[in-house]
Amino acid sequence: MKRIYIFILIIIFSITGFGMQNSITEKASEEKAINKIKDPLKKASMHIKFANKRIQLIENKRGKGKLTTIGNSENLDPLINEYEENLDKAYNEIMKAQALGRDTTSSLNIINKATSKHLVVLNRVLAKVPEQAKNAIRHAIEVSQRGHQKALQHLSKSKKNKNTMSKNSGPGKGKALGKQKTKIHPNKVKKKKGKKIKF
Repeated sequence: MKRIYIFILIIIFSITGFGMQNSITEKASEEKAINKIKDPLKKASMHIKFANKRIQLIENKRGKGKLTTIGNSENLDPLINEYEENLDKAYNEIMKAQALGRDTTSSLNIINKATSKHLVVLNRVLAKVPEQAKNAIRHAIEVSQRGHQKALQHLSKSKKNKNTMSKNSGPGKGKALGKQKTKIHPNKVKKKKGKKIKF
């Protein structure tokens, strides 16, 4: 009986080890792909894409019944850590772009929409996972909520900045910057074109 139990444990650990090895290899290839990109906004969109992938993997684990045992619920932690890392890196790249004077509104909107979807998926997963996996999912929800709030804050700031700029360059502002009509001095009358005729 002990031999069978040990054999089952060996199989479980070998499967878990293989999964972790796969995850490490996948992460390395993702980093390679991101390092090839120079544009910070494109890097940010890649990080968001990978964050979406992590959420899909979390949902797939729940869907395939892989979170029904304590051992397998521990596999969530690396995924959630990678998800958090992806969101943080996406924001860092957006802040770099903003420092360069780039318009980051569309990238922030992408994060805003993505994290909204992530929250829906994670709450659905939370309702169906066993008790031992709930803390990991709750942490993922907190990460997603923070990401969502950050996006909303930056979007509202960027809207305020755009409104301020449009008010400063609105109609009538040009007159104050030197577009007034020039007054002609009464002594300075424009001469008619052509040569003067001498008598």
